Amino acid sequence: MYSIDYTVGGALTTIAASDNNLPAGVSAGDAELYWNFIGTQWDVYIRSAKATISGPGAPLGTKCYTGTSGSTNSCTITTDGNSVTFGPEILSPTEALTGVIAYSPNAFTAPISPDIRKGPGAQALSIALITIPIAILLAVIPIVIAIATRRRNKGVDIAFAPVRYGPPDDLRPAEIAAAWEGEVDGRALTATVLDLTARKHVTVAQQGHDQLLITWCGEATDLRPWENELLAAVLKGQPQATLGHYDPEVAAAVTSTKIQLVDEALTSGRRNPDGDKPDRPWKSLLAIGGVLSVIVLVISIWGGVPLLAAAVLPFTVMAAISGGIAAWITPRMQTRTSAKFLSEVEGFRRLLDTDAAAARREFAQKLGLTDVAVFATMLPYAIVFGLSESWVGAFPDLTPEQLHGVGYNVAGTYLLWSMVNTSTMALTSSTTAPQRSGGSGFSGGFSGGGGGGGGGGSW
Repeated sequence: MYSIDYTVGGALTTIAASDNNLPAGVSAGDAELYWNFIGTQWDVYIRSAKATISGPGAPLGTKCYTGTSGSTNSCTITTDGNSVTFGPEILSPTEALTGVIAYSPNAFTAPISPDIRKGPGAQALSIALITIPIAILLAVIPIVIAIATRRRNKGVDIAFAPVRYGPPDDLRPAEIAAAWEGEVDGRALTATVLDLTARKHVTVAQQGHDQLLITWCGEATDLRPWENELLAAVLKGQPQATLGHYDPEVAAAVTSTKIQLVDEALTSGRRNPDGDKPDRPWKSLLAIGGVLSVIVLVISIWGGVPLLAAAVLPFTVMAAISGGIAAWITPRMQTRTSAKFLSEVEGFRRLLDTDAAAARREFAQKLGLTDVAVFATMLPYAIVFGLSESWVGAFPDLTPEQLHGVGYNVAGTYLLWSMVNTSTMALTSSTTAPQRSGGSGFSGGFSGGGGGGGGGGSW
């Protein structure tokens, strides 16, 4: 036995003139209590369902309903002065007990009047119409500050450099990517494999749609330590290796290579380690605004608090948006060394990005290389700069024999573009651990899963 006390607002209504089938003694204007005492969501038998209501006066009329939802089956009613008892009734699963009592409006200390208030949705809209314009105005502040301080935060200007016919400081493609973008991604790793091919350390051939066959050529005179480490992980002392399936040794070597190259780029000054300092506040604003937006949204939806979303969400969302825009506007701060490097990289990239046929002729004249040597030597750098498709397309006349001579075992340049994509997929597969599936509640559980549930009624 237990007792629960609570107050319910709006439980009493006024009987309208349009209401039909009113019992004798009940008329329009009387007060009505129409309440579902035992709801339809109990999935157990209830041996004795009973509700007693003590009113402010003698009831003018009563009705009782029992059964499943929509049922009009009557039930027992007992009246004793100002008290009305519905039941007791035996209820099967999902059966309800509902009662109706009419009182004279004069029985209450205050007249019953309609409770007309804005619902949560309307209130939330009213609040949002105020908070959204304010949030937008406040969001302009970080953007204006970022624009005003853009030139000062830029540091040393990147000078315009003439075109270059080779990479700055004789850097490998992955080394350029590490200093230029601050990371060594799948594109840079693909460029590394093709660079090793152009330098006659390995040959490459596509196997199927997603595998790459790498064959050692026995030349290791100019390999850098990180290249040695990477090749050792791939070949494992064998003359050939196939990339395309996860290999933990290759994955570890790739991770080590990425760390080494980025660290070297920062140590050498080619990439300014404090280059992102000016936009750190804006990135923090973006992160904080994003996290708070998610938290507020979850609380508002799951907690049923739409007013919280209307009051707070515009500010958190606009904080994230303005932080992102301000971070995008703010340039990386450059030192003399990093600015010089970026200028030289841009000069090299600009030549590869000019009319490919003209660049092909200029490379041949300046470097004294054959067409196929120019193609193979510069293709890895074109990949890093995102220019591989146009670069490959500029050499449609290269024969399979010429391509085989520089280590590319394909039937023509039109198939080489496919091999570049295959190389990227194969390297990604080799360095990405497969995801395990599971049906346990610990690994894949969710709200609503498993067993349990039920409950119902007015309490």
